[in-house]
Amino acid sequence: MDSTIKPAWAWAAAASAIAFAAATWLAHRDAPPPDREALAALASRVDALAREVDALRTAPAPRAGPLRPAQTHPAGDSRFRPRAAAPAGPTRADLQASHARERLDPAWGPATEQRLTQVGRTEAILAIDADPPSAQHIQCRSSTCRLEFEFASGADATDWTVAYLTGIGSGLSQAQYFTDDLPGGRVRVTIYGHK
Repeated sequence: MDSTIKPAWAWAAAASAIAFAAATWLAHRDAPPPDREALAALASRVDALAREVDALRTAPAPRAGPLRPAQTHPAGDSRFRPRAAAPAGPTRADLQASHARERLDPAWGPATEQRLTQVGRTEAILAIDADPPSAQHIQCRSSTCRLEFEFASGADATDWTVAYLTGIGSGLSQAQYFTDDLPGGRVRVTIYGHK
């Protein structure tokens, strides 16, 4: 499978943003029109996003194979690395221990699990050129979630995980993911995040 960055996910993300904007507009169409400063700020942000998408299209292709371990999205992936390196985050063991200590919030946990499951089924995610995970397990407690996905290849894991984390947006903050090589070239991606 080709491991280059596929512009289809960028277009899918843009289409999702347009759909979100349309839904927001429909929900607020009776509201007074935004002021000129707000529109100028929005136009500036759209231009900045367009430049970021163009930069992604011209970025060098990632190496084939599994993800590097202990990557934090978006700073851990070289395609998204900021100018200054982000400080090192907590270890996998720290994140697992923190998640294991939490009690279940019966209102937030299951509802968030359902929402995170639905993100993986959105049109934007299904449109990318990567096979979806063959197995998944999502567990949310009172303020943290642990998500685990298995993929047939490292390239599928990379493409799908980046699109999935983009689809989650701010719904799961401080998302950090780890990869494990499995027998037969398979890859497991584990994501930890907070509400």
